[in-house]
Amino acid sequence: MGAGLALALACDRAIAGADARFGTSFSRVGLAGDMGIFATLPNRIGPAAARQMLMFAGQVGASEAARIGLVDAVVESGQALASARDDARRLAAGPPLALAAVKSMLARWPRDPFEVLSDEISHQVALFDSDDFAEGVAAYHERRAPVFRGQQRLPS
Repeated sequence: MGAGLALALACDRAIAGADARFGTSFSRVGLAGDMGIFATLPNRIGPAAARQMLMFAGQVGASEAARIGLVDAVVESGQALASARDDARRLAAGPPLALAAVKSMLARWPRDPFEVLSDEISHQVALFDSDDFAEGVAAYHERRAPVFRGQQRLPS
């Protein structure tokens, strides 16, 4: 509840056990919210739904939290940590440069679409010239899993 929710929403992925409950209890004690809740909650569920949760100290169960985008997945009770670790392993094996670009672009959303397109081009040009992209293409053609290293190609 409250600050705990704000911290969970600061993560790249939020996984909930089926019995989990989420809420914003700030207004129950005369506060508006902190711990970044005004940055994370509206990004997750939209400003109108965030307003309702914050003003009315709303609570939702895991299924509703997934439906509105507050969490990314719901798993059996007691399995959230194991599921999160599985996701962490998958992300750790992913292309670090591309994932960093995704995080960078999304961290600055919403903003001017023309600025977004310009940044998108810059990121893609850099990624096209990375060892990770070369490895991804090679792995695809060789029908194997890629092994990403997160390195740009050295200039010739």
